[in-house]
Amino acid sequence: MNMKKTLLILCAFLALTASSCDKQNTASQEQEAAKGEYVLSFTSDTLRYLGVGESLSFEVKVAAAPSEDKTISLYVPANTSEYCRAYNYKYAAVAQPLAKSMYTLGTAELKAGQTEAVLKLDIDQSAVHAAVSEKPFLIPLSVQSTDGTMKSHDTRYVLVPSYSVSEEGKTRVHTAGASSFLEISYPYSGNTKALIFCPGGGYSSLGTKDVETWEGQGITMALLNYTLPINELIGRHDLVIQDAGDAVDIMRANASRWGGYSQVGTVGRSAGGHLAGLTANLFKDKVDYQILLYPVISMDIARSHEGSVLHFLGYNRSQADVDAYSLEKIVTADTPRAFVAYSYDDAVVPQKYNGPVYVKALQDAGVEVHDDPHDTGGHTTVNWSNFPSDMHAWLKTF
Repeated sequence: MNMKKTLLILCAFLALTASSCDKQNTASQEQEAAKGEYVLSFTSDTLRYLGVGESLSFEVKVAAAPSEDKTISLYVPANTSEYCRAYNYKYAAVAQPLAKSMYTLGTAELKAGQTEAVLKLDIDQSAVHAAVSEKPFLIPLSVQSTDGTMKSHDTRYVLVPSYSVSEEGKTRVHTAGASSFLEISYPYSGNTKALIFCPGGGYSSLGTKDVETWEGQGITMALLNYTLPINELIGRHDLVIQDAGDAVDIMRANASRWGGYSQVGTVGRSAGGHLAGLTANLFKDKVDYQILLYPVISMDIARSHEGSVLHFLGYNRSQADVDAYSLEKIVTADTPRAFVAYSYDDAVVPQKYNGPVYVKALQDAGVEVHDDPHDTGGHTTVNWSNFPSDMHAWLKTF
């Protein structure tokens, strides 16, 4: 399944993905469903849940309209632990079953002659907050009906990220991955913006995490410790993208909780700059701005940082993969505004083919971009006399 189409929540944020993990029941369930007069199925795996206190809605369709009213309801299979194990194995995750006391399953009437209905799932967000845990919660969902011939052949996962507190007293929000989480800093009332910070490290480690650069700037910072595509996960860029999508939805869902900001942006250094720019392009309807510092832009290994390309796309990458994740090739007119800074003497990421190439792609698409080139400075910001002052000034222009 394409993990770009994952539905995610945090308190007000859920991840819903199509599942093929029920290895024991799915095939026989589908065969049984095919015998019935009606077939229930979820019609979308791209639903998004963002409103705090709202419900997660599922649209259900049947192959043929019933001749009389039928009651349908969400259903959680009894073997939730088995579902969790299958999910965790397939997606390199560490989810645990969500307790029954934390959710309410919706029921609806499918009226005679109708082929569609809506079911809702309510999450007790206070209970999730109170259940301090370093593992997210998972619910496998299907549909059941009073009509015995109406069989559901779909199972969907709802993923509910959990909270803990770091040694520094910062809020940590745990997402699907074994080690992925967001750490919130400076959630002061009256903040106008939020920034998701993506550390660099060539997609093999998490490097500089200098969120203090933004202290006192009226910005809520969220440090994203994303899943590293290393060892057996080399090439699993889908997991990295899932973490980035989680982060965007988490920050959108909790604006009133963490400062009241109305704009969410991404920032990253080196390979983290690639992830920040990729997130801005993939989730452009939810990201307002991007800051890329000496970034990896191209996934062409001859023009980029070898380690970043190998870890993100793997050894058997296709040209289609290279094109799909090279930022200069996926810019559109509605890509979020950008601040891009780099040095031409960068010996780690050849900026001739990266930072300025992305700037040109943005300019050609009509996207507002602040280009901040430096003749010298290497693969860092420490020798830039105008950093971070110019970046902070740019942030105050919108």
